[in-house]
Amino acid sequence: MVCLIFFAFTTILGWSYYSERCLSYLLGKYSSGRATFIFNIVYICAVFVGPYLTVSAVWGIADIFNALMAIPNVIALIALSKATAKETKEYKLSSKST
Repeated sequence: MVCLIFFAFTTILGWSYYSERCLSYLLGKYSSGRATFIFNIVYICAVFVGPYLTVSAVWGIADIFNALMAIPNVIALIALSKATAKETKEYKLSSKST
């Protein structure tokens, strides 16, 4: 039980820091202490509300937020598809000649 408590606590701290850094990176020069403060408040509220939810609700919320993280990736894949196709063709041509 003690190991589980330490694992959960360090995981919460680790994800908090990781998420905060990602938010700062995504906002770039528009990043402010205000955005980080609001994120930290929401994160702390989620940490305290989470244990009172059912397991299926927690997994459902986690699935929704993981799916939302796919949106910027899909946009980037679509935007970079032509460049990727071009680089792939060039790579295949250069690898055939060697």
